[in-house]
Amino acid sequence: MPPPWPSEGFTNAYDFVAVDVSGDGSLVSQSAFGECARRSTLCGYANLLATQLSGDRFGGRAFSGVMRFSPNGKFAFGVGYPHPPVGDYTFEIVDLSSGGVQSPLVKVRAGSPQLGYGRVIANDGTAVFSSNGRLYVGRTTGISMLQTSSSEDAWSPSIDAGGKLVVYESFPKGSNTRKLKVFDLQKLEERLLVDGDVYGATISNDGRRVLFLSTARFDGQASDGTPQAFLIESNATSLRQITRNYAGIQPAILSGNGEVCYVVTRAGRVFRLDLTSGDSLQIVGRTSVAERFTGGPGKLVRLRGVGLAELRLTATAPLPDTLGGFRIRLNGQALPILSVAPNEVLFQLPWDLGGPADQLLEMETDAEPGFEVPPVPMVLASQFAEFELLNAAPLEVQYVPIPVKQYVLAAHAAFDALVSPQNPARPNEIVHLYARGVGGVDPAVPIGEIGPGEPPAVITGSFACGDITGNSRQEMEVLYAGLAPGTIGFYQISVRIPSIILGPDLFFVCGPNTTGAVNFAWAFLPVEAAAR
Repeated sequence: MPPPWPSEGFTNAYDFVAVDVSGDGSLVSQSAFGECARRSTLCGYANLLATQLSGDRFGGRAFSGVMRFSPNGKFAFGVGYPHPPVGDYTFEIVDLSSGGVQSPLVKVRAGSPQLGYGRVIANDGTAVFSSNGRLYVGRTTGISMLQTSSSEDAWSPSIDAGGKLVVYESFPKGSNTRKLKVFDLQKLEERLLVDGDVYGATISNDGRRVLFLSTARFDGQASDGTPQAFLIESNATSLRQITRNYAGIQPAILSGNGEVCYVVTRAGRVFRLDLTSGDSLQIVGRTSVAERFTGGPGKLVRLRGVGLAELRLTATAPLPDTLGGFRIRLNGQALPILSVAPNEVLFQLPWDLGGPADQLLEMETDAEPGFEVPPVPMVLASQFAEFELLNAAPLEVQYVPIPVKQYVLAAHAAFDALVSPQNPARPNEIVHLYARGVGGVDPAVPIGEIGPGEPPAVITGSFACGDITGNSRQEMEVLYAGLAPGTIGFYQISVRIPSIILGPDLFFVCGPNTTGAVNFAWAFLPVEAAAR
């Protein structure tokens, strides 16, 4: 049974995550996430996600999960999330013209379903989604899995208004690079659209044009690493770059007729682009918006969002409390800032963070006036540190998580090279992992100051790691856990690789040994397989 949704509408215990509007403008769906730590009555329904409809026909009606509309407003596609979050996801098509709800199309036990950033249900009620790397199409008559490449995982599909073409990301297994493909629902065949690192695709109503984002450049020029918007015809012709914004593009969406697109820059500006004339119009000035994050005592927080700063800047110790026009305060106390960029800020929380109740985190920026800057949404985990191992190659903020293996950031024993598939760790070698949010240290180090080397600042509690590769269950010796000397807010975890490993990757888990706390992280590390 779903939990009782608040009859008065979503309250401050919910964060809005998505809004959709029907083609005729008569219906609006508002999807919101309810955080257990912020509303105790929701603790039995962790990761709560719900949608409420507004409009003449369905005003005030609520659904579990996320709901999206067809362009003509006659159908909606809903993805229901389990409550509590164990069990099956459900999918249903809602006939909005009659109000009848079809029986659930499918239940998926393993793997979270993914919806595309663009349209996910067509005017005839044909819906698309992906799960476990497979692409599905649903109709009121049933559901079927589409035959896509078995060597690649399908992700984040969107569909045209006529229900004929599906555009989606395709990952070769074991790769971080995404291709863009289309699936023809009439011919039941897929074809390559763009071979490059692409994401966030939307398709025009007639299926003729596709808009997408990429950090790659397709004209032979070197990339500066910022994501930009590109346009291509669905027959794989006329590929062109349509933005060259210094900060990069965060989301972008194509209009139904394929003649206009709207983009949000990482600097928090919204532009309307005429795809025929090339004219650009700024419709919203720089606006600062921060995303939810989870904090713990002394944690070096990576705050993500848009419009947080105009330029990328990095400070040196002792850290300032203002950088690039950005300042953040916790209950009035200004916090030290390590770096700022248009889409992210690194700052450190106090060690004496206190309990999770009524912590007010506010940011100040030099963004253009016009919108009130809301408090930063923070979920506190103060009874234990919010532990996080660092990835070797952090990925950009995108619409959906990337469903591929991420290696942990680690150095070899002598700190002379990073561990990588080309330079893997060896059996019995001591490697040094890097993390954030491990917890308190002794001797205490004031926030914003460099971790000492002699003596080092070691964590005050215990810490454990274990190899869980395959059927293996081996405890890994932890030789050091504390602040990484010479860094601010980063931790070093020195562990010994087991003598017998299966390779080519070590799958392991680490975390502080804190009574009653479920606080650990899984990670992969490239290793040389030992002879057995």
